[in-house]
Parts: sequence; structure tokens; C-alpha cells
Amino acid sequence: MLRLLTLLLPAFLLSGLPTEGLGADTHSPDWQATLQRLDQQPVQPGTAMPDISAIMQAGAKQQQQAQSVIDKLLASAKSPSQAPNAPEPLVPLVFVSFSMPDASLKQLLSDAGKIGAQLVLRGLVDDDVKATSRKLLAVQGIDPQATALPADRQDVAGMGIDPTLFERLTIQQVPTFVLPLEPVQTCAQDSGCPAFRHVRLSGDVSLAYALEKLGGTLDSYPALKQQNQQWLDALQGGKP
Repeated sequence: MLRLLTLLLPAFLLSGLPTEGLGADTHSPDWQATLQRLDQQPVQPGTAMPDISAIMQAGAKQQQQAQSVIDKLLASAKSPSQAPNAPEPLVPLVFVSFSMPDASLKQLLSDAGKIGAQLVLRGLVDDDVKATSRKLLAVQGIDPQATALPADRQDVAGMGIDPTLFERLTIQQVPTFVLPLEPVQTCAQDSGCPAFRHVRLSGDVSLAYALEKLGGTLDSYPALKQQNQQWLDALQGGKP
């Protein structure tokens, strides 16, 4: 499977957290258990964000542990994995960057969440998870200096981080919308990071527009064409 780190944990990096907290013998809160799972298996799009109330009790040591796990995941994403290849579900991939207008990123995050599409970044802002998380919050209209989510927000949308996908598809422009035509394989020790058959469209357009145009190329893939139409229906107000 793809070694794709999904950045869905920004709340525990908000600036107002205490600098001291849980001792070494304290039971791991939910967010730490989530990080352990991220460290042990590939991350799937849509991974639930840990409980904010538990995160808010975290201290500097736990935040350092979180940074260590994320650094390890990023390193493994850049290196071939020894695990055998396994197929991934075909979902739209949207390659983005924080250099894009905030309004465009915010809309893409919202639309991707409706159909299970995955936004993909090349890497962290300044190689720092805190800076990346704060930028992700700001894009969504959430004050990065806050110590909790606003009352009207139940969650925070996330993005995937996988530099290998940018490299193997030679992504040179953002946003680029990619619809895989076959399962996306992970990097492997013997074959490196394989490319995969796909269709793509680049430009500052909506996800619905991109899928509509890409759908016109799917006559040889009837099942995917049908799924693509269901995604379009969901984006245009219908049910997936």
C-alpha cells in the first residue's frame, strides 16, 4: 500500500498547549495510540482525528514523540519499502501546494471530503510539522493561535504527504488532478517506486470540473466511469 502520511493531527500542535504534562508512566491517550498505528501501518485517507480533549493535556515530551513518528514516516516514504505490494482503492488524487491561493485549497479540501478524494502535498512547510499544521488550520479559517477548535467545527480536514507520488508522476504544476486507472503500488525494494497508468488534468479548476473532463476519457473503463459519475453527483449535490 501507499506509505502516505495523512496530516490529520493539527490540534495537538496548537500554540496554547501546556508545556508540561503527562508523565512517562501515564497511559497513552487516544492520539498517542493513533500515532503508534501510523508508525506501524500505512495511513488510509479518512483516518479519524484523535480526541481533542486528550490532546490538550499533552506536554512537550509527547509533542516531540509525535514529531519523531512523523519524521520517521516521511523518511520511509522517500525510501523503498521491503513490504510486498498491495493494491490501493482507486480514488482521485489532487496534488497541491500551500503556494496555491487559500480559497482554492479550502474549496478542494471541502470537495475532496465529500467523495473520499485525497489531497497530496510534496512535503512539510519548512520541514516542520507545526508550521504545516498551522498553515492547514489557517487555510480552513481556524485561528492557528487558538487552543481549541471553534464551537461550530467538529473536525479539521487533512492532507496526505507523499513526495514519491510527485516524483513518479513527474508532477510539475499544482493543482494537478489524477485519476488512477490501476491500483497504486507502494515503493518496493526490488522495483523502486513504480508509476501507474492514469489520466490527469492540471489547472486552477474545481474538483467537479476536473472529474467531468477526465470522465470523458474513461470509455474503456466502464466501472471507473460509473464511479466517476457517482463522485460527480455527490459534488453537485446528489448522493454518492
